[in-house]
Order: sequence, then structure tokens, then C-alpha cells
Amino acid sequence: MDTNFILYFINKFIISLSINGSLLDSFNACKEIINDKLYLQLKAFDEVENRLEYLKKHYNYKIYEIFSGVVNEYLDKGGDILSYSSTLLAEARRSQSNINKLFDNSIKHLFSFMIMWSFSFLILIVARISLIDFYHNFLSSEFFIITVSAGFLFFIGTPPFLFRPLRWSEIRAE
Repeated sequence: MDTNFILYFINKFIISLSINGSLLDSFNACKEIINDKLYLQLKAFDEVENRLEYLKKHYNYKIYEIFSGVVNEYLDKGGDILSYSSTLLAEARRSQSNINKLFDNSIKHLFSFMIMWSFSFLILIVARISLIDFYHNFLSSEFFIITVSAGFLFFIGTPPFLFRPLRWSEIRAE
């Protein structure tokens, strides 16, 4: 949530600063995206530079530090803020795109996880309901009881030499 806010704030502030040329107007243009509690804290500062520095301390992100440096360079040298911040804006858009992709992937995986568990529970319920009759039918069938008993006796009584693994020399000889 904070990362989305910072990226949106940086983008909106720089675009507004390029249009207005005033820090105060640009900050006021970003007022709508700042929550009320934070905005009241920021109003305690008279100058916009101090508000931006407070946000730098409040949101400890590397991209915001770079943004603060770009704004300070713009204030010191003047010029075109968009040319100063073109790389920063591209990085902010790329970060936002990555965040959106991660969120979309997490939603897909959550949805997939929920569907798989839903099917598992559905299979469990269907098996529970349908196998009760199936189990009773098998127990009443003499053929099933004799076949299962013979299978168990065969596997228990089978000498281990029938299931011994093949040796490498026997494989090579063939």
C-alpha cells in the first residue's frame, strides 16, 4: 500500500511540477491521494520542502530519496523537471508494473489453491457418500473376498527371490 502511494505521489508530483512550476501547487495537486491523518501532520510544516523531507523520513524508500534529490536539483539549478526525472519516472512505472504483476500472480495462485482444495473436498465428500454402498457390495460378494484373500496370500507367501533386483552383470549378459 505504501509503495503504491509513494510511486503514485512521485509521478503525480513531478507531472504537476512540470505543468505548474510551483512546489506548493504541485503538493496541493497531490493532496487528494494523501490520507487525511498524514495530510494534517504535513500541514504543520510551512514550507513544501519540509513536507517532502518529512515524507522522506516517513516513507523510507530508495526511490523517494532519489525523488527528493531530483526535486532539490530542480530547486537549485532550475530547468526542466521532466528531463531531470525521466529515468526516475520510468523506474517508478516499472516498479508499479512489477507490483501489479506480483499482485496478479498472487491472486492467480490463491485462486488456483482454493480451487484445488475445493475439488479435493468435493472428491472426499463424493467418495465418502458413494463408496459406502460400494464397500458394502464388495463385502457381500464372495468372489471379491476370495480374490483379495488370494492376492494377500500370494504376496505374503511369495519368496523374496522372485522380486530380487537384477544385478548389473545379469543385465550386461543379456
